[in-house]
Amino acid sequence: MTSWTASDILNPITMAMMNATGDKGWFGWQTDAKLEEIKLKFSQAQTDADKKALATAAQLRAFETVTHVPVGQYNQPAALRKNISGLVPAGAQVYWNIKKQ
Repeated sequence: MTSWTASDILNPITMAMMNATGDKGWFGWQTDAKLEEIKLKFSQAQTDADKKALATAAQLRAFETVTHVPVGQYNQPAALRKNISGLVPAGAQVYWNIKKQ
């Protein structure tokens, strides 16, 4: 099992599980020219509507060919003392801008 942050899987281009370039991609991953074609069109899309349609097509293709099996999601909560401020909301914890009062 592995996991990714939301920013890693935000779109078909950055989503490692949708790498369908076979031996040129991630080890052991599939070769699927149709999925790669959809991703190329997504990268060239000009409108949000086109991007949404192509992202949906990529997701459907990924489920058809079983590129990955999503098994759920999880949260990583963080707690701060009252005298700490400046936490930057991000996909991962970052430790700049933090101030102790």
